[in-house]
Amino acid sequence: MKAGNATPELLQAEIERITQRESRSLELDAEKVQLVVHKQFSDFVTEPLNNTSLTEADMTAARLIIYQSLDYYGKQKVNGVLFPETEKTDDDSLQSLYEMFTNMTEQQFSYLIRMAISNKSESKYPFQQAGFFLYRWWLSRQVFPCRPSKMNKNKKEKKEMKNCRDGLQNCKEKLKR
Repeated sequence: MKAGNATPELLQAEIERITQRESRSLELDAEKVQLVVHKQFSDFVTEPLNNTSLTEADMTAARLIIYQSLDYYGKQKVNGVLFPETEKTDDDSLQSLYEMFTNMTEQQFSYLIRMAISNKSESKYPFQQAGFFLYRWWLSRQVFPCRPSKMNKNKKEKKEMKNCRDGLQNCKEKLKR
């Protein structure tokens, strides 16, 4: 091009090269800014007096963290229920995801939490944290007519256990309907 023999193809290639350099320069600037913001945020939150109440951004971040705890199949289920019309685009996907989590209803948030806890394989085991929390959630729902406890084998407790099994059976039948 310096020799004066610029063709349209050479000009287009030069335009694309300059555009890519500008784009990459913007990406590097964003990364540098992010590192500064991260450092300032980290320093800010280490001071307990700066963490006295939850903000909307905190709740949005909590929703993201819960969402990120899902495995691939859990995310697919949640996406199908919470974000069925969402199309992913590179340009605005982070902003739109932030807005979706910010605008999530209580019902959607409770669904996300419950999917996350049930999605954890540890929730199947009573002596794991996830299992214990799932069990406590289930008890708090008061679905069962009785609450299992350590049972001795006397007549009163056997009767309570039978009532509990009957109640469980009733619950199963209700769930089938």
